[in-house]
Amino acid sequence: MWAYIGIKAKPGTHRRIHNEIRDMGASAYMVCGEIDIICKVNQFNTISEFDSKWHEPISKIGAEENMVRAIQTFIVAKESPRPLKKEPYAFIFLKIIPSRIDITFSSLLNLDGVMTADVIYGVYDVILTVDAKDLKELESILNKILEIPGVLETTTMVVFPSEVYT
Repeated sequence: MWAYIGIKAKPGTHRRIHNEIRDMGASAYMVCGEIDIICKVNQFNTISEFDSKWHEPISKIGAEENMVRAIQTFIVAKESPRPLKKEPYAFIFLKIIPSRIDITFSSLLNLDGVMTADVIYGVYDVILTVDAKDLKELESILNKILEIPGVLETTTMVVFPSEVYT
């Protein structure tokens, strides 16, 4: 099983949290948006195992300083057929008309710039990773996403390049 974890961090603690999550073996990205860090975790078979292996340890990073302010969990219901092979430019969270998730998911995977698409359980229905050379190209990808029937809403979080925080 896979899941995404979104973390809201105490100001000034992002790098430490990010590095500790990476040390745990998860992919982690610092982003600009309503959450500060997005990580994708795997290697669990049950929710209980997810909690003990990922959620609980992440929530305790810097507990004495209240570094982790909030956690959002998104369990992957349907994994992207393509693996994430490089750092994305942005994560795009989508809300989709429930009866259109399957057909919308397929349409999203066919868009230029979409690297991966995962159907998730949570506040959103799909998480995309996208590749763009700049904000203008990201805007173009977003406009194409919004033209797909069934897409109701998007929330975009741009990834800080890894050289900024490593």
